[in-house]
Amino acid sequence: MAKKDRSNGFTLLELIIVIVLLALIAAIVSPRLTQRAESASERGQVRKMLAFLRTAKESAITRGESVSVRVDVEGRMSMESRPAIDPENSQEIDSISPPSGYTLTDRSLAGRSVGGDDLVIEFYPDGTTTGGRVTFTMRDTVETLTIDVDGRSGSIRASRGAAEPDTEPTRWRAGELERRT
Repeated sequence: MAKKDRSNGFTLLELIIVIVLLALIAAIVSPRLTQRAESASERGQVRKMLAFLRTAKESAITRGESVSVRVDVEGRMSMESRPAIDPENSQEIDSISPPSGYTLTDRSLAGRSVGGDDLVIEFYPDGTTTGGRVTFTMRDTVETLTIDVDGRSGSIRASRGAAEPDTEPTRWRAGELERRT
């Protein structure tokens, strides 16, 4: 009687073990992939906002006229051209919304919050700007996104961090900090 050759295939047990291992790997890897995709999308939206502000600066220089970016109470930015001949007759050039999942928490000009008014950042033909800061907070977290436009250099930067707590700063008596160090 001839013996059967069992080297031509896999047993059912071997196949089940491989399938279980693949399922475990997929369960571990897939949440990380979706987090990375969301993070990449968010970074793309932030880059768009920075590019929008840089375009406003470049437009002011190339057009030879002031270009303003108005940030409303919801964080929407709109770019307006202000002709030198008729500054009251401004035209909206473009607009952009804040990154999804972020809400506007502060808009400031020269370190002072503008409250309920629109923040207007002016870019001038010589490359200078009035400057300004816009801060967004991620919903349900303490993570913030801050976009700074430097008034002197005209540089535009974004930074991430934790939201400032709504507490009073610690007040030190005169000389106490020096004694502690």
